[in-house]
Amino acid sequence: MPTRYEWTRFWIPRGNDVYVTDQGYLEDPTSRFGQSMNADLATLDDFAQRKCVVMLGEAGSGKSTELREIHECAARTDANPLLVDAGEYPDIVDLKNDLFESEQIETWKNGDGQLTILLDGLDELLLETPRVIRLIARNLRELPVDRLRFRVA
Repeated sequence: MPTRYEWTRFWIPRGNDVYVTDQGYLEDPTSRFGQSMNADLATLDDFAQRKCVVMLGEAGSGKSTELREIHECAARTDANPLLVDAGEYPDIVDLKNDLFESEQIETWKNGDGQLTILLDGLDELLLETPRVIRLIARNLRELPVDRLRFRVA
């Protein structure tokens, strides 16, 4: 099992710049100097109220770890999380069934609670990625999105 470091990961909204030290390190974002250098840095908790968050980053940057942590936290509450690893699906039909037609999804659609969908491994689909994105966009239109949070890595 890979080493897991218990550090806080920081994310930045797309299109914003990140400033690093001369050695290439991120200045501590919690320090006064770090806050002034990178005021837009945030933890995923800071994005919690957003309906959709897409995490982009290099392999090993912590995207999957963050999704698992969101799942664990949501599972301890009544947030009804659904974690799907797209990289484990050899067939787009099976992925569609688990994402949009599972018993958990049907129960949620017919209820009034919140649902958090955590989709990991979208980049592992390679040539299927454009088809999966179209599938997601098409099927999201059928869901009560006012009660949905969607996280993708």
